[in-house]
Amino acid sequence: MYTRRFSIRYLSWTALAIAVALWVGVGVFFLILSKAEAERTERMVLTEQELTQQSTKLHLRTLARETSDDRAELENIARKDVVELLTAIEQAGRDAGISLDISGAVSTPTSNLALPAHVIALTVSMEGTFAQVTKAIALLEVLPVPSSVNMIRLDLVPLDTVSARSRSSTVWQAVVETRFLTTATLSS
Repeated sequence: MYTRRFSIRYLSWTALAIAVALWVGVGVFFLILSKAEAERTERMVLTEQELTQQSTKLHLRTLARETSDDRAELENIARKDVVELLTAIEQAGRDAGISLDISGAVSTPTSNLALPAHVIALTVSMEGTFAQVTKAIALLEVLPVPSSVNMIRLDLVPLDTVSARSRSSTVWQAVVETRFLTTATLSS
């Protein structure tokens, strides 16, 4: 009987050890599977990122190729030198039927080091009828160069300062501050 108890006890402990070993094996198997799944997911994410980067590069190359003519045209527009800018402004005045006085020219380089551009700030003064002054301002706003009109001051000239020949019509005076962008090389 003693051997029988001993064998049952031995058999019980052996069964418990086998059960624990099996559960440890299941746990290790689960850890191995979860680690493999994590590695597979990481590889998929990396592959997707690489594909996205390649797609973006291809898209940028295609975009650069498709816009090369537009970029060249834009460069030609922005490469206007100061003389061409002043000529365009004076032409706007002639088209409006009045003369323009250009003063206060200030050139500052842009902060973008990749684009060697300069901003030229000019003050343009004019005097004439309301129609002439507003036409000249409108022409300054649509010059065929990269520009912006920052400020317009429009004043009615008092009658006591108007010359005798101009008294038949109302005289207006305007001061327009404009900024031009150019990539042309400017001398100091």
